[in-house]
Amino acid sequence: MLQCHPYPHEYADTSKPCAHSAFFMGLQRKEGVRGQEGQQFDIRETVDEFRQEIISYGYWKPGMEIYVSHVRRKQLPAFVFPDGYKRTRMPRHIN
Repeated sequence: MLQCHPYPHEYADTSKPCAHSAFFMGLQRKEGVRGQEGQQFDIRETVDEFRQEIISYGYWKPGMEIYVSHVRRKQLPAFVFPDGYKRTRMPRHIN
């Protein structure tokens, strides 16, 4: 089982010339739930439902697009972080 941690603030990549917004959600295995090492989760259906919800939004206009992609924490773009750099992350303790 996965837990989703949405971050409700938008980001903008200033290197892009067009109007846009980027949002990020963190996914992690639910604490205390054991899974197989390297287990993969298929979230395609959930992503498709999310796209449909966005497209059905009342202010949606032709020409607007939505892209959903998977990015690992270590691959998050610099514009996401204050001052353009990532904070060091404390290691997780495994019981």
